[in-house]
Amino acid sequence: MTKWELSTYPSGELYSVTGSVAVERLWKDKDKKTGLSDWDEIIRRANEGWELVSVTPLAWNGTVQRLLYTFKRPIEEGQ
Repeated sequence: MTKWELSTYPSGELYSVTGSVAVERLWKDKDKKTGLSDWDEIIRRANEGWELVSVTPLAWNGTVQRLLYTFKRPIEEGQ
């Protein structure tokens, strides 16, 4: 049976205005600390063997504030 390691990554900035998600922010907005966009972070994790399995909108008062990315990768035997 395969065992999985799980990881999450919350987007860093306000992601939308009420009623529509600003999709272009996925690759345009850069995190102030890392200098990476959400897309850069997804690619970085993919290169480390992580598979993106879900994207969950985190909302407040009907407005999406952030996206929560969930990743998985198999745990190698012996770990």
